[in-house]
Amino acid sequence: MATLKITGVRTVNQQGMNATLFDPFNDALALTLDVYASADLVALPNASFTAIFQIIDPYTDTTVVNVTWSHPFQWGQWFWISEGNNWGPPSAYETPQRWGLSWSRNSVFGFRGIIKASYIPTEPPGSGWNAVDALDVSSPKWFRLKEVFTL
Repeated sequence: MATLKITGVRTVNQQGMNATLFDPFNDALALTLDVYASADLVALPNASFTAIFQIIDPYTDTTVVNVTWSHPFQWGQWFWISEGNNWGPPSAYETPQRWGLSWSRNSVFGFRGIIKASYIPTEPPGSGWNAVDALDVSSPKWFRLKEVFTL
């Protein structure tokens, strides 16, 4: 049975370290999912996945960031994927501010991932994408922004 699982959810800073506290102006914030795909799923013709990276405001129960990323399975069964530049230079970091997060009324956010699989069958030719019964939704990874204010 085809299986697709999110095995880890991480918020990573500019040092490449898992972190839960970020300076909204100066720290990089990369959203990272660790993923497992079963061998039968990876072996499907033209198998690919779509991942959704979401940041949630827990006070309003709304999604404040929603980024979709699609890619073929080409890294084997165990791999990680990431959104947000945390490798530099510092002027290019994807900071919480650049993600569009507002911390004036709330400094706590959750990051969750959603992943689903598809493939293109070889028969009949030109039949298009087929969904696979392989998907996962992670629990939120909670993180916080420092209460930093500007004039």
